[in-house]
This record gives sequence, C-alpha cells and structure tokens, in this order.
Amino acid sequence: MKGVNVKDPLHRRRRAATLVETIVAIVIATAAIGLAAQTVALTATQQRMAEQQETATQQAANVMERLTAKAWSELDQQYADSLTLPPGCQSRLPNAELKVEIVLEEAADAPSAKRMRVEIAWQTRRDASPRAVDLTAWKFQPAEVAP
Repeated sequence: MKGVNVKDPLHRRRRAATLVETIVAIVIATAAIGLAAQTVALTATQQRMAEQQETATQQAANVMERLTAKAWSELDQQYADSLTLPPGCQSRLPNAELKVEIVLEEAADAPSAKRMRVEIAWQTRRDASPRAVDLTAWKFQPAEVAP
C-alpha cells in the first residue's frame, strides 16, 4: 500500500473556508435579509390597509344605523348633511370624507322608500387612488294604521 504524501496539494485537508466561499455566503445572507425586510414591510402595509378598511366599514355602519333610527318624516338630506365622522376617525383614515345621500323613490304600485347611501372615502398615500366604503339601505314609509 502506498503512503499518502502529506505535502501533495491534492490530498491536503482543508481546514477553513476560502475567501470566495465567504463572499458567496455573505451575498446569499444579505439577499435573504433583504427579502425578509421587504416581506415585513409589505405585511405591515397590508395590515394598516386592513385596519383602515375595518374602521371605515364600522363608521359607515354607525352612520347608517343613525339614519335608520330616524323617523320617516325626519329623514331628509338636511339631516344627512349634518352627520360627521368622529374626530378620532381622521387619525386612522387620512383625509376621510363622509358623503350621505337620501333619495325619495316613489312608485305607483309600491310603498314610498328612501334610499340611503353612505360613503366614506380616504387617501392612503399621495400617489394612490382613494379608497372607499359604500353602504346602501332603503327605509320604507310605514303603512298608515286605521283607527
């Protein structure tokens, strides 16, 4: 059996990583960290947008509840124009705008109804198109009760 020549460079055991291997490992680790940071930032943005959507939906539902609680005779556009969003809502929904529309719909073969439309629009970023929540409901004129 032939002995192994320790001085032969092909048979020498490596004890440390080469400079090229170290640089490749650093580049791979940097790319992985960059991807992880982008994922965290995207997740935070999506979370903020979901919270804004939830806030707008809740506020629109609150306004709609106030409208439906009003008596038929008191439910008009003047009352709708007096409704506003609470001050705390502005901090969660940048540049939020509330639009309330009440339209009387009359038909010969159906009871009169008032269509109530509530829209809350807000701006997420300067360069983005505005987002909005829109709810619509109808309130029908109560039937007259005979004595």
